[in-house]
Amino acid sequence: MPAFPLFRSSQAIARYRAAVDMKNELDPDFVVMAQCYARDATNSSFDDSLVRLKAYKQEAGVDWVQLESPHSVEEIKRARAVVDGPFSFMKGKMPRYLTLEEHMALGVNIAWFPGFTHHVLWAALWDFMNDFQSRGSRRGRSSSPAGATGPIRSRRLERMARERRCSSGLKNFYSRRG
Repeated sequence: MPAFPLFRSSQAIARYRAAVDMKNELDPDFVVMAQCYARDATNSSFDDSLVRLKAYKQEAGVDWVQLESPHSVEEIKRARAVVDGPFSFMKGKMPRYLTLEEHMALGVNIAWFPGFTHHVLWAALWDFMNDFQSRGSRRGRSSSPAGATGPIRSRRLERMARERRCSSGLKNFYSRRG
């Protein structure tokens, strides 16, 4: 992600506080998460992100804080040490995704693993669009490329299910359909 300027801390705190106030008025069970992008901002630093994370939690009263773009495990440890409660981070400049065990050892409550889920969605979308391109919406056929028989079966997703590279839910979906 390219560097960018950041709002003043007071502005961010005021915005998160407004969100928390509205949440408390409408639905106290709703969760407000504050993302902190200070790490890579042109007018900020990692130390500023620590100050902001703490302020988002203590002053704004958000339920959960997230550090964007840590550069090392040591930075995650330092960020975790300044905030109580739900805490997460994005992969950022880390060379790899950390395991669930590593998350737990760091005291991180929430793990983000968007990469592999995106690949599954892209594979399904690719198959869907290829099927739509080949069948389209022709006279006498359903306007849905899936037709009247249900969802399009993705050969790529079926192969992933067979190779056990996807969720058990997807494996069950394909095993029930033969």
